[in-house]
Parts: sequence; structure tokens; C-alpha cells
Amino acid sequence: MKRILLLSLIALSLFFARTNVFAVCEDKELNDWAEDVEILFQEDVSHLYETLDENGNKVLKEYVAEYYYKLLICTPREDVTVKVTDTENTKEYNAINSDFDNSYIINSYLHFKAKTYTFKIYANDSSSCPGELLKTLKYTVPAYNKYVGTEFCEQNPNEEICQADYDSSKIEEEKIDKIMDSVIEKNKISSMSFFEKALYYVGKYWFYVVIPIIVVAIVYFVKIRVYKKKGEIK
Repeated sequence: MKRILLLSLIALSLFFARTNVFAVCEDKELNDWAEDVEILFQEDVSHLYETLDENGNKVLKEYVAEYYYKLLICTPREDVTVKVTDTENTKEYNAINSDFDNSYIINSYLHFKAKTYTFKIYANDSSSCPGELLKTLKYTVPAYNKYVGTEFCEQNPNEEICQADYDSSKIEEEKIDKIMDSVIEKNKISSMSFFEKALYYVGKYWFYVVIPIIVVAIVYFVKIRVYKKKGEIK
């Protein structure tokens, strides 16, 4: 009886071990591809683009932005499926296969709280390991940057605080004002001639130049007065 039980346990162990082995996708090309997948954030912006019409002629079309941003996941493949959940939707849904972007994507409107997405890439029935999870990725999009679209950001689009994925919810207005003032001053100075820069710095830092001169003058004046008094006493 003990021997039968032991053999049963061994057989069961071998079964589970075999199941674990087959649970791993052994398609090297597919695994290597999944390993390189990364999430790319892209602001959804209206723009003109060139394409071909039904006759093969080049035509100019307009892409009209509908969302605030989109996340590009990976180039579509027939043998994979991308499932997504996020902090606002815990029920799994499919990523969009976008021909325009040539990528699986997720679109989103504005949100004023950070939003975390979880992407799961599965091998589907067209692959050599259907249903297997190839990779899981997480990506957090900060709360909406309220400074995008302001006059400052239109004039300074490359500044960090003007990027669409900059989290403006965790920074004080006073600090933002200092950052903006610093950039504006830097831009102003860079457009000046050498003579204008010299006058600018003299005007800005006159206090640090004049005060030492006044102090030296006072000390010199006091020394002269003391010297004269000593001369009168003699």
C-alpha cells in the first residue's frame, strides 16, 4: 500500500513538473521579441500626413487628435494578443491594433490623477505556445500637466515642465514661477549683445558692486579723519 502511494506521489510530481515545463513558451524568436518590447508615451497631436489613395497616388490627409495621449506598445503580430488593465479599470481589455500607428496602442483622455497601466502580452492560438504569458509591463502616466498649452510652454516647448508626461500635480506654484522666470531670463540674456549683457549684469548686481565701494570709502574716510585728529593733537 505504501509502495502504491509512493508511486502515485512520484507520478503526480512528474505530472506537475511536466506541466510547468510546457507552461513556458519555448519559441526563442517570440521570447526574444517579447523581451525587447517597451512602452512609448506619445502625445496625441493633430497633423497632416502623406498616404496613398486607391489609385496609388500620393495624397495629403489630416489626422485629427481625439485623445490627450496614446501609449504605443509594440508592432502588431498575428501570434500575440495584448491585454490591459489600469487603475480606473481592473477588468482586462484588449489593446487597440492601430494601422495608423503600426502598433498596439492605448488611448486616454485627460486625467488629473496618475494612471498606471498593466500590459500582458500573450501568445495566441496562431503561435507555437498558445495562451502563454510572454511578458508583463507596467507603465504609469502622471496626472495631466496643466502647463501644456500655456504661452510659456508654446514659447519653450523643450522645457521639462512643458512635456506632456510631466507631473505638475506635485510641484508648488511658487517653484513653477521661479522655473519660468529663470528660463525667461536665460532666453532674454542669450539674445543680448556683449555690451547689453554687461549693462544688464551691472544693473542687476549693482548692489554687490556699490556696497563694497561705499564700505571702502567710509573706512578710508574714517582713517583720514582719525589721522587728521592725531595730527592736530600733536
